[in-house]
Amino acid sequence: TEKSAAFTEMMRRKGFEFPARVIAGNPTTRKEYDEGFFLTDRTGGLFHLKQTVGRPYVRAVPLPEGLEVAHIHVTEFRGRQYYALLTDTAGQLYVLTTEDYALHPVEIPPVDLRQEGLLIVGNPLDWTLRVAAADGAEHYYAIDSRDFSRLAEWHYPAPAPSALDRAARWVFPFRLKFTSIRPSTLACLTFRRAPCSSEPCSPRHTASCGATTPCACGRKPSSSCSSESTLSLGYCCSRNGKDQGAPPCLGGA
Repeated sequence: TEKSAAFTEMMRRKGFEFPARVIAGNPTTRKEYDEGFFLTDRTGGLFHLKQTVGRPYVRAVPLPEGLEVAHIHVTEFRGRQYYALLTDTAGQLYVLTTEDYALHPVEIPPVDLRQEGLLIVGNPLDWTLRVAAADGAEHYYAIDSRDFSRLAEWHYPAPAPSALDRAARWVFPFRLKFTSIRPSTLACLTFRRAPCSSEPCSPRHTASCGATTPCACGRKPSSSCSSESTLSLGYCCSRNGKDQGAPPCLGGA
């Protein structure tokens, strides 16, 4: 079509080499504005693509030497100070700011989003990041929202497996697991939703469920939630991740 030809021509003029390797956007209608899509081309270059007043807008985003983008999460927060959160192939987390299209590294250890869950809850002064490891360990980091430096950190080791857990590994040597990496539309976001659990909160989670510190998607049943739901930051979330008459569950549908 004429519009497709116009976008293709503009992308080529800006240096985009087809095909695209990573394409990321926030297609929900539950947002105040639209920043389009961020995508990488055949050579790994990063580009911003959107439509402005009916015309294509394409901008190449400069990347540090040797950086290869692995994941992109378009934020579209109300404050409009960030375009997206990104990780590279080494697991380093970056923030792409709107003022200058600059990438700012976040001072946390590398994160493997294929095996670990990342939850971010923030305010104008600082962020709290929770990294849930595949073995059940949890790592919390307090980050300064101005320069993304680390203010503090807390680490909780993985719980020791019970006798039943050890036996289950022999009886059920394989497990099929469905996960989603679609972004959340909440201001507090996650790259991949941690699975809800009906287990009670541990002592360190009891005070944080429904409060200001994240509790990994529930873990503590709420009296106001149905039997098929758990509490996630004060909201009832069903087992399939959909919200129950409240803002969307962390991680989206």
